[in-house]
Amino acid sequence: MELLKEKYLNVNVLNYTPEIFEEILYKDEMVGTFLYMICRENIILYDKYGTFMSIRERMINSKIKSEEVFLRQCIEFSKKIGSEKWVRKFDKTLMHYMYRNNRKRT
Repeated sequence: MELLKEKYLNVNVLNYTPEIFEEILYKDEMVGTFLYMICRENIILYDKYGTFMSIRERMINSKIKSEEVFLRQCIEFSKKIGSEKWVRKFDKTLMHYMYRNNRKRT
């Protein structure tokens, strides 16, 4: 981490406990949406104890907030920051999610 910080001077490294990460994920709409995007899209570089993977699994099966709600928030977030590319990407992801759910129900 220190090497990364030296190479990229404007990088701020944040360390959250899993509990704080999940609290922000579910309670703060803007930052939670951003954290959802990270959970969904990023490749995990280091997760010695599987903490990140367990958060990702709980997030997918959450009773607090469904994946559909998160995806709709991602679309709105992308619109707010003016990224048409991300709007299209999450719109497509939402359509795939809804298609899969409809197929499961029938």
